[in-house]
Amino acid sequence: MTYRIVVTGGGTAGSVTPLIAIVQQIRRQRTDVEFLFLGSANGPERVLAKAADIPFESIAGGKLRRYWSLANIKDIHYIIRGYTQAAKILRRWKPQVVITAGSFISVPVIWAAKRQAIRTLVHQQDVRPGLANRLMAPAASVITVAFKSSASAFPAHKVFWTGNPVRPEVLAGSAAQGRKIFHLSESAPVLLVIGGGTGSAAVNTLVGTMAFRLVRQWSILHVTGPERDFVELHDPHYQRFPFLTWQLPHALAAADVVISRAGLGAVSELAALGKATVFIPMPNSHQEENTAVVAKASAAIVLHQNSGHLEQEIESALEQLYQKPEERLRLGNNLRQFYNPEALPQLVDHVFHLLGL
Repeated sequence: MTYRIVVTGGGTAGSVTPLIAIVQQIRRQRTDVEFLFLGSANGPERVLAKAADIPFESIAGGKLRRYWSLANIKDIHYIIRGYTQAAKILRRWKPQVVITAGSFISVPVIWAAKRQAIRTLVHQQDVRPGLANRLMAPAASVITVAFKSSASAFPAHKVFWTGNPVRPEVLAGSAAQGRKIFHLSESAPVLLVIGGGTGSAAVNTLVGTMAFRLVRQWSILHVTGPERDFVELHDPHYQRFPFLTWQLPHALAAADVVISRAGLGAVSELAALGKATVFIPMPNSHQEENTAVVAKASAAIVLHQNSGHLEQEIESALEQLYQKPEERLRLGNNLRQFYNPEALPQLVDHVFHLLGL
């Protein structure tokens, strides 16, 4: 018998990377499981799914905001359309299980799966459950959470704490290979800047401007997300990429310091690798709550985009980390405590249970 699983998510890389980790772990354990990825047409999930060799189909998607907006009315149309498309795909493909790690593109898929009596798993990554996962929770067969404190937001009979999974290939990156791939100098520490799957204009623009000065001390790898307008810097110590796929684990391994948004996918991967990190959470979002937990444990430097002095704060943080390698080591070791190495096997066990294996 061949088993079929639909994975769904997108809009940002953070809702995609746990799904890919689950897919890859199942593939290592079994050869009788097929996968299909349902996501948005323009998000990073298409690229990430292709890189992981997961067949991909797009559906329409909308977003319901917690505040009044005319866009809510417009997006209802896209949600209904996405539901209709998802329902047709599920009827045609006949999966036994649907898995999501959040995002609004997943909501109509999970609803359609519930209507067709397909078992579902919803993974909650952030400290505070977002609206999408709250909408999917009643339809979910199983809900897993990355933080124990999140469990109280869901029905007790179907919620389980697992921690957040990390793709094994992220753990297998090689610093030496990273230096070779990106032609990095041995004489300068490596600064990896990750602007987020959809590209943070604020962080990318600021770091792009600061790069003219930062290249005096750092070799910079700047992953921006979708291309945006930048002041062009032609310097061997500065390299810019819209995305990295197979190269990313090696870039992470080579990095001495990372600047990143704070989606839990990024937090989990950086914790697993024990990287000294400067987090700049998205303002007024779940990311601020994620980093509040990390900052309390002295596990990273957390800066706030709307502080009014972000450029100076970034420079000060990087100068401190440049001058004090021991501080990089301390932060990385503290951040590593947020990684549960059993998260991925536990999540896969839940999937196998839903499959009846």
